[in-house]
This record gives sequence, structure tokens and C-alpha cells, in this order.
Amino acid sequence: MVKDPTADARLARLEQYLREDPNNLPLLDEAYQTACAAGEWERARFHLRHAAALGVTGPAVEFKESRIDLALHNWAAASERLEALLAAGGLSVEADEAITHDLAYAAFRQGDLARARDALAPRLSSLTAPSAPAALQVLWLRVLHHSGDLDGAVAWARERMAAHTLATEAAGVASLAALDLGQLDMARAWAVAALGENDQRLEPLVTMGTVALAERNAARAEGLLRQALAVHAEDGRAWSALGFVHLLEMQFDDALFDFHRAVQNMPGHVGTWNGLGWTNIVRRDIGAAENAFARAVELDRNFGESHGGLAVAYAMQGKREAAEASISRANGLDKGNLASHYAQAILNGDARDGETIRRLAMRLLARREGPAGGSMADWIQPVVAVTVDGASGDSGAQ
Repeated sequence: MVKDPTADARLARLEQYLREDPNNLPLLDEAYQTACAAGEWERARFHLRHAAALGVTGPAVEFKESRIDLALHNWAAASERLEALLAAGGLSVEADEAITHDLAYAAFRQGDLARARDALAPRLSSLTAPSAPAALQVLWLRVLHHSGDLDGAVAWARERMAAHTLATEAAGVASLAALDLGQLDMARAWAVAALGENDQRLEPLVTMGTVALAERNAARAEGLLRQALAVHAEDGRAWSALGFVHLLEMQFDDALFDFHRAVQNMPGHVGTWNGLGWTNIVRRDIGAAENAFARAVELDRNFGESHGGLAVAYAMQGKREAAEASISRANGLDKGNLASHYAQAILNGDARDGETIRRLAMRLLARREGPAGGSMADWIQPVVAVTVDGASGDSGAQ
């Protein structure tokens, strides 16, 4: 919720009036609403409960209490109130949808994706169900996306689009799912539709920034991603994509900052840990690179690129046995793994010949998909170019 900059002054005036007329119900209601606009949630609750003590009670009051709980991140308390309201029944369609949304949102924010999905599914899972409000569509697609059901999210959005019932806000969320499936044209179309109505929506800004990265348009990518971060300064996806932009631009200190912000807010994203690992490689902080690649391996032991990056870090520190073990694992998962070939070249002493390593890297990279589509050769070439010049004999952070 965006805070109303005039609300604090209005609330102070209203509370002054209430000191003179404390039981004035219209004033209490206005004070409650103004406190919400000011983000003063406990003061809002105080005025709401004062009115309740004067006889203003019922489901609407309980719903307002639940909204205060949500604003204060009291997820369990909010859920308890909302479940009681649903169980009581007798709700209008609009009230039922609002309560369902908030109950699923509380579960989503607690990381209970299964419970969020169960709450929304009766109203949204059927592709032939009537159109749902935009807020429910957005939350449904976010739950599917975070659950890893990318195919389900894109299929649902496509069906809604065909029926002309896909909300533009929901199209923005769907754009991220399409992006993660590599469907760049669809991702772009949905993002453009969402931004055409409101250019301050987070997901379509991240999508368009990442598409610009895939097109190697670093300036446009950075502009869009910074616009996304102005909307939500802690979005891990935006920080991660910005890190890859700065890798593309060989701005390695900036990339390091970006990737650190990304993993702080999105600690389970393997690709970001790999980006952080390679950034540390080129900055010659090999111990930090080893830690980043090791974290990526912990998150997904079946991703060859992480094992390959870890092999490079081991090889650059002279840890031959550990490097060979990681090379074996990387090649077992992916014989075309660039990093494992690079690590082996370091162990063989071939890394002294920078041009040979560059040719090897570019041949292998050309066959690898990049972090935002296209070829890895397009974005990691500067990493290879910088790294090979100091690979041999490098024993740790400098």
C-alpha cells in the first residue's frame, strides 16, 4: 500500500476532534480510514475497536481487523479471522472473493504454497470457470509460478487470454512464467500489455528488462530493471538480472553488489549463485567463488554448470583432487559443460595460453543457452577473457 503523504496531518486533526467528541461514530470511521492511509495500523485498530465498543460490530469489522493483521504481517491472526468469516457463510460474492484472496495471500506470504493453492483452486483452477477479479488472477498465477508449475501458469493465462478475461495485471505475472519457459515472444507480449496500462508493475518490468538482456541491449535492460527496483527495492529477480547486465558490461564490482543483493532476497536461486561465483572468479576472490558455487550445488546437485564452476574454483586454488571430482560430476551431468573443460585446462596447464582457452570457451559457449535466452557466448565472453589471463597459478583471493 502506498502511503498518503497528507494522511498524517489529517489524522492528527481528526484525533484532536475525537478528544473533544470521543464517541462520534462518523469521526471514528474517518479516523480509522485515515490511519490506514497513513500506515498507522495500531492507531487504525484503536479507532476500529473504539467504534466496536460503541456497538459497531459484525463481519465487516472482523474483515477490517484481518486487513490490519495482514498489514502488520500477523499472518496467523489474519488467517484465523478470515477462516471464521468463511465458515460463518452468508457472504456476498464480492466479500467471499476478498476473503478468499486474503486467506490465500496469508498462506502465500508464509510460504505455504499448497494451502494458498487449495484456497484459490475452487474459484480459479477450471479453465472454463467464470472470469475472476484481477487480484485473484494475479495471486493465482504467482502461486503457480512460485510452486514451479510454469506450464500450468502459462496454459491458464493463454486460455484466459483467448476468452478475453485475462486481467492486464495478471498478464504481467504470466509474463514471468513465460520468460522462465523460454517463451520470449509470449513473455514480451504479456509484459507490454501489462505495462501499457500501468508502467509501475513489477513483474512485467522484470520481464522486459530480462528480455532486453537476452537481446544484449544492456542500456535498456538496466533502465527497466532499475525501474523495477524503484517499485520494489528488494526484488531478487531484478537484482539478479541486473548482475548479469553488469557482467555483460564487464562492470564486475557492480555485478558483485547486484548478486549479493539478489541472494539476500532470493537465496534459493541457483543461477544467481552461479553468477556470483563467476563474478568472484574474475575479481580473483577465489575462496568466495568456491563458496558461491558450493551453495549452488547444495541447492541443486543435478545442475552441471554449478559443479563445473566449483571445479574451476578448486583448480584455480590448486585443489586438484577436489577439482577432478567436480569435473567428473559436471561431465556426468552434461558432457558439453564449459566450466568443466575450463577447469581441466587449468589443471593441465593449458590456461597459460589465453587465446587457446578463449577459443575453447567460445566454441563451447556457443552451444549453451544463456541466462535470458540466446547463447552463453554473448554474455560470458568478457568473463572468459578476463579470467584466463590470471588463471594459472592463482591461489586465492587477492
